[in-house]
Amino acid sequence: MRYSDVGCDSSLFFVLFLLIKHGDLFHHHKATKSMVDTHGVIHEHRPSLRKQHLEHQQQSSPKPFMKPHLVSRIPNKVLVTSDVRGNLGPASVVIQAKPGSDWIHDRWQAASDMHGTQIHGAHWVQLEFQDDTVVVDKIILDWETAYADEYILEASSEKLADDNNNSLIEEKRNSEKVWTLFDGRNPKDVAEMRSVTESGRSPGVKEFRPLHVVHEIRLSASTNQKIQQLQHKPIRFLRLSILKSVTGWGVSLWQLDVYGFCSDES
Repeated sequence: MRYSDVGCDSSLFFVLFLLIKHGDLFHHHKATKSMVDTHGVIHEHRPSLRKQHLEHQQQSSPKPFMKPHLVSRIPNKVLVTSDVRGNLGPASVVIQAKPGSDWIHDRWQAASDMHGTQIHGAHWVQLEFQDDTVVVDKIILDWETAYADEYILEASSEKLADDNNNSLIEEKRNSEKVWTLFDGRNPKDVAEMRSVTESGRSPGVKEFRPLHVVHEIRLSASTNQKIQQLQHKPIRFLRLSILKSVTGWGVSLWQLDVYGFCSDES
């Protein structure tokens, strides 16, 4: 073989090597460009992906936390009844939108005269939430100095009693259609759920006695599983059954406030 032939062949091989090498570079460049293009597509779609992610988060996130609020002073939405009219204001004063301070007209009292002579027997005050059911978080009883310790707070989705006929509520208790939220005769309920504050001075007696004895009943403070379950149970009727006066006078109530949520808020 001649040297020129070898040189030609070597040149040819060298050219072929360069072409092959260039082809590899070309393919590598193409692949790299393809990757860049692919990344570009992804990059262009990132805003929409982030938007979808945010929308998913918004849809799956729970509603903003709402604090329990007053649900018993809504005008024309809550009906109050009681077993006795008493000698002072009607039972409706216990849910008036702006609590009054008139010692005679702004409180309900189960007494027959201004001496506070009690009307014999147990008594009750009932709230009916007419347009919507509610979920109860706490109940505040603002008593006058003629207060009670022994009382029961009960709730139901059905009517509890017909006027002074207690047989209906007894039937519902037996059928578990009435739920006890608090029993003032139960030491555990009292210790866990009830707090008491006093303020003012009653003008009805010579010795110093408080004008307000406020009982705050918190369902969330109870360790009783049945009561804990009732924190999520919608009710339409709430009944305060007053069993015994502490002072011997007819019991007297300024306000009966219920805090919680309307059913569509809970």
